Amino acid sequence: MIKCELGKWLKGDGRKYSNLPEYSGLVSKHALFHKAAASVIVKADCGQCVDDEIALGAKSPFAEASSAVVSALMTIKAKV
Repeated sequence: MIKCELGKWLKGDGRKYSNLPEYSGLVSKHALFHKAAASVIVKADCGQCVDDEIALGAKSPFAEASSAVVSALMTIKAKV
C-alpha cells in the first residue's frame, strides 16, 4: 500500500502526464527523495543529529532531493 500522497498521485491521476518527458524525471526524483529521507531516519534512529539534513536551504542529500521534487512538479505544472 502506498502511503505517500505524491506516490499515490504518480500511480493514479498523475499518470495522465506520463507522456511528458518531465514525468519520468519526477518519478526518479521522487524515488531519490525517499532514499534520502530513509537515510535521515536511519541516522536519527542511531542517535545522530539530523537538523542540518532536514533544514531548508541546506545542501544535504535530503534537502536537495526535496527541492528537486518540488522543481519537477513545478515544471510539469507549468506545462499543463
